[in-house]
Amino acid sequence: MHLNSKIGLSNIPWRRNRRAVAIGAEFSRSRTGNTVETAKVLSLVKDTFGIPHVKFALTLRSRQADVYNDGPRTLALTAFEDVYCDGSNV
Repeated sequence: MHLNSKIGLSNIPWRRNRRAVAIGAEFSRSRTGNTVETAKVLSLVKDTFGIPHVKFALTLRSRQADVYNDGPRTLALTAFEDVYCDGSNV
């Protein structure tokens, strides 16, 4: 079962159309300067307060073929979805 379903976030209408955040999934978004940012989900965990978080590796690619790997990073699930799962991602 998907983490959003377990914690009740799938019942929120504006979240239903978002792509599921799952381990191994990749989410991309375009950045300024012809750069594409890709987040690969490494794990999904809840903190001590029960707030779900996404641990992910970040890769930045430019049109000049420059690649920069960064991570791991962690965001609350809702923040991650706001940044990477808005429906306009690759």
